[in-house]
Amino acid sequence: MSPAIGLFQAPMLHWPGAEGEPGLPHLSGGFFPTIDDLAKLATLLQHRGRHHDQQVLHAATLAAALYKTAAMGLPSGLETRFGEARYHLSFSSMPYRTATGCFF
Repeated sequence: MSPAIGLFQAPMLHWPGAEGEPGLPHLSGGFFPTIDDLAKLATLLQHRGRHHDQQVLHAATLAAALYKTAAMGLPSGLETRFGEARYHLSFSSMPYRTATGCFF
């Protein structure tokens, strides 16, 4: 996976690749992270793709994927009382309003 953030053996399924190659990861349902792996990934996302002094993920693309820009992706077809769920760059977003009025 990514030694840069400490994910050395995160098990996952892969699409068939060229001979001798594992192919692309099948992340929609074939990634089997540990709690430690999830914490490392969440920390990477919270730090805008930076791990220590190294930019591991493209910051602008990550911001768009995490709905921090005007790009809001495509409607997913799911509607809640808080609004329409969206899908963008492999991330799903569902609006939510807390009891105190904060909107996410």
